[in-house]
Amino acid sequence: MEGGREDNETRLLQRGVLRLNVSVKDRQFCICTDNPRLSAPLALLTISPLTLSFPFALITYLFVAHTLGAPNEALGAALLAGAVTALVGLFCVGVVKDT
Repeated sequence: MEGGREDNETRLLQRGVLRLNVSVKDRQFCICTDNPRLSAPLALLTISPLTLSFPFALITYLFVAHTLGAPNEALGAALLAGAVTALVGLFCVGVVKDT
């Protein structure tokens, strides 16, 4: 029986049927996929560059506005930093998906 169970789990993993449960403040979120090219870790990898662009943009805005003393240029610098972060992150996700 034990070997049959492991074979079944192996088959499910090979088919790409993966589940990842994330608990956030007593709420259960399930990232599920039946696509073998996009498993649960890749779904999280796709989301992370988009969520990281906001903190980078905010830090850039605060740095340019306060430390450099150029509040007129802070918005453009923040948008540029957020966009570059998102593009580089999505490029890396594409490289990981292709391999």
